[in-house]
Amino acid sequence: MSDDRINEILSKFNLDDQNNSKLKNMVYNELKKKKPIIFGKNELSAGPDVYNSNQIILVEGRSDVINLMRMDINNTLSLGGTNISEEVIKFCENKEIIALLDGDRGGDAILKELLIKMKIDYVSRAPSNKEIEHLDLDILKKVIENKTKVIKSEFYENKISLLEFLKKNQLTRKYKLKR
Repeated sequence: MSDDRINEILSKFNLDDQNNSKLKNMVYNELKKKKPIIFGKNELSAGPDVYNSNQIILVEGRSDVINLMRMDINNTLSLGGTNISEEVIKFCENKEIIALLDGDRGGDAILKELLIKMKIDYVSRAPSNKEIEHLDLDILKKVIENKTKVIKSEFYENKISLLEFLKKNQLTRKYKLKR
């Protein structure tokens, strides 16, 4: 938004010069805030640093990207559901990938698809029945710090069963899956 347009809008409010200047600064500060960008042909939401980062945090949706951006985490990419596109898979090939997922059945389904379709390095889950988009900074930091390393070669490359993979990576207890 240009200076002229901002001045035109503010002139309609009959403000004195000091209040006009304060309001103008507030408008500029709001406009400078980062917004999600559009990624790829499926128009997925992503943080503004997704193209420049060697580490990508995959999340479920746009709201997750926005919540992480509020906390200055800008290397995120939303998956838009369980159907992981070839474009996302190709983009993530030579990057360190953290899957940051909700602690619900949807997160379980996305984790399964990620493990089948692509290489991921770490998995981190919100507390049970919580969503990434609703976590505050303190809880989110703990969730990310407690990420689990994924031993990718046995599952992704050799296509062993999901249950066998989770057992070998000691994830069955963590995600309450039947042995």
